[in-house]
Amino acid sequence: TRSASADTLSILKEEGEDGQPGSVGGVFHCFTETKEVAKAALDMGFHISFSGILTFKNATDLRDIAAWVPLDRMLIETDSPYLAPVPHRGKTNDPSLVPWVARQIASLRQLSEQEVGAQTSANFEKLNYGLDIYFKTAMGLRWLEQYMGEKEFEAGMKEYFDTWHFHHPYPEDFMRCM
Repeated sequence: TRSASADTLSILKEEGEDGQPGSVGGVFHCFTETKEVAKAALDMGFHISFSGILTFKNATDLRDIAAWVPLDRMLIETDSPYLAPVPHRGKTNDPSLVPWVARQIASLRQLSEQEVGAQTSANFEKLNYGLDIYFKTAMGLRWLEQYMGEKEFEAGMKEYFDTWHFHHPYPEDFMRCM
């Protein structure tokens, strides 16, 4: 979105991103935009991801946004090999430095680093599960639907979810990917 946040948000809206069922959602990576952009992204179902920039001295506004973004919609990242957090600024960034970003967020929110790490990891796992498992499975199930026929396939999927939905964490998201 760098220098194109209005265009980015407009395109996402044109493509149907509105945070409602059927929206794809995703991540605003290495977020450096305004609170208004963060709010619009969150309203469309996106997560906000913060990098080492959050630890930079001149990132006061960004820290205010990180304190405001709901923790269950936040991710932390390296943006390797760039944007290493303070005190490693100017050096090559790598995943071992993510705790510095978590530490900054924990300080802003008066939480432990472990709480921030646990929640942002859970957020990632939910997104990764949705983007990896659902789409790969959906592709396989599309093949199965062609093999079985549409009516038999739909009846089988309904029976599966009616019987086993409690084992599947997000069945409505899964079916939406179909």
